[in-house]
Amino acid sequence: MAALIGVVGAIGGGLLGAWMGRVITELLAQYMRFPRLDLQFSWQAFLVASVFSVAAALGGSLFAARRAARLDPAVAMRPPAPAAYRKGFLERIPLWERLDQSSRMIVRNLERFPTRAVSTLLGLAVSLALLVGSQFMFGSLNEVIDQAYFRARHWTDAVAFAENRGVVAVAEVRCLPGVVAAEGERYAAARIRAHGREEQGYVAGLEPDAVLSLPIDVDDRRVPFKGRGLILSESLAGRMGVKPGDLVELEVSEGRRPRVVLPVTGTTRDYAGFSTYMDRRALGQIMGEGDLVNLVTLQVASDRRAEFYRSVVGAPAIVGAASRADTVEAYRTNFMRILNDEMTFFAGFAAAIAFGVAYNVARIALADRSRDLATLRVLGLDQSECAYILLGELFLLALVAMPLGVIGGVALARTLVAAFAEQEMQLPMIITAHGYGVAVCVYFAAVLAAAVLVGQRIWRLDLVAALKTRE
Repeated sequence: MAALIGVVGAIGGGLLGAWMGRVITELLAQYMRFPRLDLQFSWQAFLVASVFSVAAALGGSLFAARRAARLDPAVAMRPPAPAAYRKGFLERIPLWERLDQSSRMIVRNLERFPTRAVSTLLGLAVSLALLVGSQFMFGSLNEVIDQAYFRARHWTDAVAFAENRGVVAVAEVRCLPGVVAAEGERYAAARIRAHGREEQGYVAGLEPDAVLSLPIDVDDRRVPFKGRGLILSESLAGRMGVKPGDLVELEVSEGRRPRVVLPVTGTTRDYAGFSTYMDRRALGQIMGEGDLVNLVTLQVASDRRAEFYRSVVGAPAIVGAASRADTVEAYRTNFMRILNDEMTFFAGFAAAIAFGVAYNVARIALADRSRDLATLRVLGLDQSECAYILLGELFLLALVAMPLGVIGGVALARTLVAAFAEQEMQLPMIITAHGYGVAVCVYFAAVLAAAVLVGQRIWRLDLVAALKTRE
C-alpha cells in the first residue's frame, strides 16, 4: 500500500511539476527574450525524483510492516494490553508538579514515543526551513536595489551617446532644461586576467570626485581612486583570487585594444556583477584617445522631467535615456511579480509538508488513543479538554520545531547565497522581520488546519464503539 501511495504521489507530482514549469516559463517569456525558450519535460529528473519518493514511502512503512509480520497471530488477535507507565526524566524535574493533569498526559505520551516525536519534530522543522529560506530572496533583492540605485548611484536620469565624445558634451547636457548636475562616464568592454583566470566584463571610467556614481565599500564609504589603479567588485576580486595590492592584466576590447598590467587599489560592494572601476582620465590615457565619455549621469528637477525628455528626443547625438525611478519601478513590477509567483509555489510546497506531517501525526494519535479519550469522556472531561490532550502534543512539537526550522532556513539561505556567489550576481544574506513573519504564519496556519480537521472528530467520537473490547 505504501508503494502504491508513493507511485500515485510521484505521478501526481510529475504532472504538477510540469504545470508549474509551464507557468514559470510563460512568466519568463513575458519579460525576457531568448533565442529559444521551450518547455521540455525532463524524464530523467522525473524518474530520479520518483525513485526517491517511492523509496521514502517504503522506508517509512518498513518498520511497521516488519513489526506486524513478526507478530504471532494469537498475540495479534488479543485485545491491546494496557500501557505500562513509569516515571520518565521529565517527571523528575521540579516543574512537573506545576503542570495540570492534561498537560502531564501530553508530556508522558511524548516520552513514551520518542522516535515518533523526533520524526515529527524534524518534519515540521524542514517545512519551516523551506519557508524561511524562500523568504530571504525578497529582503536580499530589496537590498540589491537599494545599494545599486540609491547608495552607490545618486543620479535620477542618464543619457547615452551614439559614440564616444569629449568632456565638452557633459557641459552641453548640463544646459538641457531641468538639469541640476551632470557627470560624464566612460564604459568599455574589457577582459581581466590574473592567476591564470580570465573574466569578461567592462571597465567604467568615473571622475575621481564623482558624487552621482561612486564605488562604495561594505560600510557605504567611498572607495578612492589611486592613480591608474583599478577598483574591482568583491565578486570579481573573489573570482580572480586577488586583493588590494595585487597586479592584474586589463585588456580593453575596443579601440586600439590596449593590454596593460595595473594594480588593484581597492574593492567595492557591487552586487550587480563583475564590475571594474578606474579614473576616467587614466582610462583615456590607456586607450590613447584622451578624456572621452559615452554616458552622462544627471540630476533632473522632478517638476521639469517632461521638458527634459522632450529636449532629449530632439538631440541627435543622444541614442538613449534612462530614468532611475522608472527602472526601479519596472524592476519591482516585473521581476518581483515573477519572484512572488515562484515563492508562492515554494510556500505552498512547504505548507503542504507541514500540513501532511501534522495531519498524519494527529490522525494516528487519534486512532491510537480513541479508547483513552472515550474513557476520559466517561470520567467527566468534555470535548475541548480531550482535544487539548490530543492536539496539545502537536502544537508543543510545532513550537519546539520553530527555532530548529528558523536555524535551518538561515542555513538554507546561506547555501543559496554561496550558490549565487559562483555566478556573476552576488546576493546579500538578509531575512527581514516581515519574511520571518510570513514564514511562521504560513507554518502555523498549515499546522492549525490539520489540527482542526482531526480535532473535529473528537466531537463526533462514538463512545460506545470506542470502549468496546476487541474479541
